Amino acid sequence: MMIRPIHLAGAAILAILITPHALASVSVTAFQFSRAQTGQGCSLPTSVTSFKTTDSEIWVNVVVSGASAGDVMRIDWISPSGQVIFSDSFQPVSTAGTDCFGTYLTTGSDPFQGAIAAGTWTVRAYWNSSPLTSGTVPIAAGTTSSLSVHTLQLSHSAAASGCAFPPAVTSFTTTDTEVWSNLLIRS
Repeated sequence: MMIRPIHLAGAAILAILITPHALASVSVTAFQFSRAQTGQGCSLPTSVTSFKTTDSEIWVNVVVSGASAGDVMRIDWISPSGQVIFSDSFQPVSTAGTDCFGTYLTTGSDPFQGAIAAGTWTVRAYWNSSPLTSGTVPIAAGTTSSLSVHTLQLSHSAAASGCAFPPAVTSFTTTDTEVWSNLLIRS
C-alpha cells in the first residue's frame, strides 16, 4: 500500500494506492497436463498434450514461486460445454516460496463419476480467488476394447509360445506338482 498526499488548489487530498495481495509476488513457473502428479520436490512428470476419454489418469500440475504463507490455490476443470465440472481448493500454503499443486479430472483410484465429454477442456487456476493462469487440453473420444475368453483349459504345464496348448487335464491328484490354467483371450 502506498499513501501519497496530493495538493490541488489549496486542498489536500490523500491518495491511497492499494496493491492487491492476491497476485503481488506469485508467478507460475510450470503449468502442464500429464498422466501423473508432481513428484518429490515438485519434480514434473512427463508432459502430455492430449488425452482420450478412456484414459484412467488425467492430471494438471501447477508450480508457483513467490508464494506467501496463507495463500490459497484453486483449480477448476471446465467441460467443453463451459460448465465447471470439478473445483479443487487446496489448503493454504504453509511456508513462503515455491509450491506445487496437482489435481486430476480422473485417476485409476478415483475415476470420474459419469462420462468424460470429448472436446477441449479448460483448466483455470486461481490464486487467493484471483485468476492466475489457464490452459486447454483436448480430450478425444476413446474406444474401449472388449475382451472375451475364447479357451480355458487346465493342464499339467503352461501353454507354449504361440498359444499352443498342452493336453487338457480334467482331474488332478494330491501328488501332481503343477496345475496350470491356460487362457486364450481375444479382443
